[in-house]
Amino acid sequence: MAQGKLVHTIIRTCLLQVVQGTAAATQARYEEYTSRIDSCVQAIKHKKENCEETFVCDAGPEGDVGLDTESCHMVKQACEHIGDLIHCSLETEAKSAQLEMRKSDAIDKVESAVAVYSSQALLRALSMNAHQAAAALRQKTSTLDISKDAQEISFSYTPREGLHDLSSPPSTADTVKRLLQTSCEQHVLRWFKEQEHRNDEWKLSSRHTETMAQIDKLLVRVIGDHPAHLESAKSFVLAQIGRAEEQAVAPCLRRELVQLSERVAEAQSNRDELQCKYARIQDFQALVSRKQASISQLAKLNAAAPERLQSHRQQVSALP
Repeated sequence: MAQGKLVHTIIRTCLLQVVQGTAAATQARYEEYTSRIDSCVQAIKHKKENCEETFVCDAGPEGDVGLDTESCHMVKQACEHIGDLIHCSLETEAKSAQLEMRKSDAIDKVESAVAVYSSQALLRALSMNAHQAAAALRQKTSTLDISKDAQEISFSYTPREGLHDLSSPPSTADTVKRLLQTSCEQHVLRWFKEQEHRNDEWKLSSRHTETMAQIDKLLVRVIGDHPAHLESAKSFVLAQIGRAEEQAVAPCLRRELVQLSERVAEAQSNRDELQCKYARIQDFQALVSRKQASISQLAKLNAAAPERLQSHRQQVSALP
């Protein structure tokens, strides 16, 4: 019994020693980590505090070149790489290799900026870049009026009237007046065509009657003494005239067929062209909607940027 208690005491003592050694090692590691983090924080807080800012040439959004501080330039590049990463991640066709490359570039730019400048300098650079981006965005969006542009380029096309501006839609009275004028013009043109065809028919009928009378006189003068031969000659002449009429009608029908075929082909071509224009208009409307949504989203983000920068400034200022 005493021997069992002794073994139990020895095991408990060994376990306590192991736990004590593990706790001491863990405490030593945490103390080392704390000292390293404190040294890094102090190094970041005191980086370039007393150094003057250097200026570099930086290209603006419109291509103009100006002077900018080195910190602002590095922060701007880091923000641009972060934006490229976000756009690449939102694209459905983005590949994993391309996404990893954008991510690596963004991390490198952020680390290079953080490794050189202090948090206050980075905050000032972020604030300055935000104000510059907001001013550039306001300048760009103030000149955009997509609805007005879409109205200004609205038009219709007809073979007779050509291009017709639809930016200012006509009134109902003007539309009815135009339709009545078009209908009257078409009715008058049809009446003139009908009268012209009737005149041609009367002239041809008169010439046909005169020609048949001349042929009958000629036949009577030549073979008037033989009635049977005269009837046969008249029948032969009528048959030849009917055959000639049929042969004359055939080319006219062929020409009419060619003209109708050309009109059908032209109508199909016009229909395809109108369908293509309609599809382009629909694509343009969809593009306008997407651009308008993007502009609205950018305007909202731009409006909330000063508040976010102010909160970040307060958080950084609260650091020990």
